[in-house]
Amino acid sequence: LLQDEFGEMYDGLEKVFKNPDILKKFKIPDEWKQALLKVVKRSFKEKVIELKAEVELYSLEGDGVNRIKKVLEELTKKGLIVKYITPPKYSVRLSTTDPKAGERKLEEVLEKTEKIAKKLNCFYSFKIGE
Repeated sequence: LLQDEFGEMYDGLEKVFKNPDILKKFKIPDEWKQALLKVVKRSFKEKVIELKAEVELYSLEGDGVNRIKKVLEELTKKGLIVKYITPPKYSVRLSTTDPKAGERKLEEVLEKTEKIAKKLNCFYSFKIGE
C-alpha cells in the first residue's frame, strides 16, 4: 500500500515516521498499523543538527565577572550550550531537528542577550556559523 501511494517503500515509511496520521487513510487493521509504527520508530531517527555561533563578551566594570556570568546564564537558560574558548570568546551551540526554526531561535536568543549585555554595560558581539 505504501509503495502504491508514495512510489517508493522507503519514502512511504519515512512519511509515516514524520506523520503517523497518514496511516488513517489506509483500510488495514489497527494492530497492523501499530506494528508498522513500532518498526518505523525503531528504524528511523530524526536527524539532529548542531548550530554554532561565536560570542565575544567582556566588561571593564569592577564587577565585570559577575556581569559576564549573568549574560552567559541567559544563554544557558534559553537552551544553548556555552563553552569558554579564550578571553573574551565563547562558543555557543544549539542542537535541533528543525534547522530553520533552530536558526531563528539561535539568532533571537543571541539578539535578546545582546540587549541584556548592553544594560549590564558589557561589550557583546556574535557571529553565527563560527
